[in-house]
Parts: sequence; C-alpha cells; structure tokens
Amino acid sequence: MTSSPLLSQTHSSDSTLIAVPRHALEKALVIKAKYELCDAELLLVKDKVVLLEKKIELKDSQLVNLNTIVKNTESIIVEKDKIIGLKESEIKVLKSEKRKKYFSGLATGGSVGVLAMALLFLL
Repeated sequence: MTSSPLLSQTHSSDSTLIAVPRHALEKALVIKAKYELCDAELLLVKDKVVLLEKKIELKDSQLVNLNTIVKNTESIIVEKDKIIGLKESEIKVLKSEKRKKYFSGLATGGSVGVLAMALLFLL
C-alpha cells in the first residue's frame, strides 16, 4: 500500500497547502475552542480564589476586632458590676446610719419632751 503525500504528517518548509480531512479539522477546531474556554475559565476561577482569600482575610480581621470589642465590653461590665456592688453596700451603710440617727433622735426628742412636760408640771 502506498501512502499519499496528502496524508503525510511531515512538516514541509514550503508554503504549500496541506490537505486535512474536513472532519478532523472541525474536531481540532472544537477541541481548540474548548481549550481556550477552559483556559479563560481557569483564569476566572484563579481570580475568584484570590478575591475569596482576601475576603477571608478581611473576615478574620473583623472577627479579631469583634472579639476584642467583646472582651473590652465584658471587662467594662465586670467593672460596672463592682461599682454597683460598692454602691449597694454604701446604701446599706447609709440606711443603717439613718435608722440609728432617727432612733437616737427619737429617743433624745422623747427624753426632752418628757423633761419639758415634767418642768411644765412643776412650774
């Protein structure tokens, strides 16, 4: 069997046309187009990955900032609770001092009143 020079796959240095079956050429062009689409899609996916990595970094920094805010808020709450406890104990002390003054004033006033009545009766 002899091979036709049209079906030869050797590279020719001259500018002559090479005959390729239409079906093979169409298939090659479809494969090339798919490759180019896949290549473009790969570039898009790589860009998306870079953007998503940046987004993740931003979210991580936001989480760190929010955790710091939460810790600061918790420490403020603890300090306010301490202040409230001190104020409540101060209120208790002031109430007990007020009661003591009231009862001692009442006793003193009652004693003075009895003494004044006794003086009125004596006069």
